[in-house]
Amino acid sequence: MVLHKREKIWHNVTKETSGLRRGVYGGKENGMERLFKKVTGAGILSVILGIIVITTGLAVGVLSIISGARLLKERDVITF
Repeated sequence: MVLHKREKIWHNVTKETSGLRRGVYGGKENGMERLFKKVTGAGILSVILGIIVITTGLAVGVLSIISGARLLKERDVITF
């Protein structure tokens, strides 16, 4: 199959830009793709860390309320 001059140019352009659409050019990731992956990872880590902090805070709060209630309940037993 013989390609005309315009078809050869179009074939080369589409071949070169197909890597850009995937975020890869010449077998390497471009800078924006790497930045996007790092920001995504940082966001996921922040959400996970937030969930852990909230869970830990709730557990400590509940335990301190229970402990305070026990102390108030048993305050008559304490003698000095």
